[in-house]
Amino acid sequence: MYLVIKEAILKQNCTCLYIIIITALICGCTAEHIYGAGQSWKREQCYTMPNQTESNECLNKANTSYDDYKYKAGKIKN
Repeated sequence: MYLVIKEAILKQNCTCLYIIIITALICGCTAEHIYGAGQSWKREQCYTMPNQTESNECLNKANTSYDDYKYKAGKIKN
């Protein structure tokens, strides 16, 4: 029974992921646009944190520019 439920959840998650990818392709969204949208969402989450120190740390990470992100990601891969 557990495996059946697990498989159903996995299929549902895959379906959602496919919808997001197809929507992004249809809209012509670039990686930078998608990154920016994710960062905006992350900033909103940071504002809801009750601890001011954690909120500030979260905001520092969420305010990383796309160019800085690409640079750091490139350094890690190389």
